[in-house]
Amino acid sequence: MPNEKLRRRLAYDAARLIYLRQETDFYRATLRAARKAVRGWLKPDEFPTEAEIRLQLQKLSWLTESDARFDNLRQARLAAREVMDGLREFEPRLAGAVASGDVRNVRELRLYAFTETPEQVGERLQRWGSVAREDRDVRGGTETLRRPVFVAPGEFLIRVACVPRDWSRRRLRFHSTGAAAPQLSLRQLETLIRERHSDADAESRPHPSRQGEDRFEVYRMLLAPLAGVEQRRRSHPEGDALYHSLQVFELARNELPWDEEFLLAALLHDVGKSLDPFEPVAAGLAALEGHITERTAWLIANHADAHRLLDGNLGQRARRRLQGSESYDELLLLARCDRQGRVPGGAAPEVDVALEYVREIARMCGE
Repeated sequence: MPNEKLRRRLAYDAARLIYLRQETDFYRATLRAARKAVRGWLKPDEFPTEAEIRLQLQKLSWLTESDARFDNLRQARLAAREVMDGLREFEPRLAGAVASGDVRNVRELRLYAFTETPEQVGERLQRWGSVAREDRDVRGGTETLRRPVFVAPGEFLIRVACVPRDWSRRRLRFHSTGAAAPQLSLRQLETLIRERHSDADAESRPHPSRQGEDRFEVYRMLLAPLAGVEQRRRSHPEGDALYHSLQVFELARNELPWDEEFLLAALLHDVGKSLDPFEPVAAGLAALEGHITERTAWLIANHADAHRLLDGNLGQRARRRLQGSESYDELLLLARCDRQGRVPGGAAPEVDVALEYVREIARMCGE
């Protein structure tokens, strides 16, 4: 049986190395964390997965950057768009955290350029400052080549790996692990900026907690990582945590279609699972603080106790505490929707559809 405490420590230490930009590769960060924490050999199941490290990385981002993380990602993507526009003829692709949306204080842009004349890429990058060249292994599909990588300074460090043009249809992968590298073309990045950062050309960006509708972008950012959170098949045969959350939302909408606070509790009750799998409720509430009402927070905070109450495993004192709330009936309804939202292939809207539905309720209420 794996040592969960050790796995969690290694995941956190590896995430911290990446967050502080002491490492850029998940595999190397894990090995470095393991060498520091343990003397001797580790079993394979004692090493954290990349997903576990990403969870800790997101938690560090939430805890240290607060709402500034939205501006960090926005600014990085705007800078990437400018660089990619300057390299347009080389069909550039954006990779790394800026492409995937792993929101942290990123100060580096990682790109691929498809060309047979790497020197031209280096010349184009000189507009951003002096350019250095280093050769590194780049992996496309099952093939690995030693290719030039150009590095240019600036507000964001620019790192461009030059790969052959005939690799443009290959899935580029991390050399160390073989995992597919997240990547966006210039057109895809521009679409993402329009959809997620619609105020990209504004002189200043409103603080999410000060603009009512901006809270929906907070919800979107919290929900998106749930697609990568797999759950125990015995209790969640439906699949990932995002699909489950959307099923619960659909069931809640059928029950109380105009109760915005209840619907948000149904949609957001599991967002903490992508931040801290060991304390998901506390992590989720911390991330949502300032973006949901006290009633929604109360429903999320107590939905686990509501499950125990339905099972007959909740003590009398805790039962009386819940029954003393005006939202007691809705809490039990939330727990029932949570249980029913676990059907493989069950009805569930897209994230944008669910958010737009709640947004429309907010508009009708004068927000």
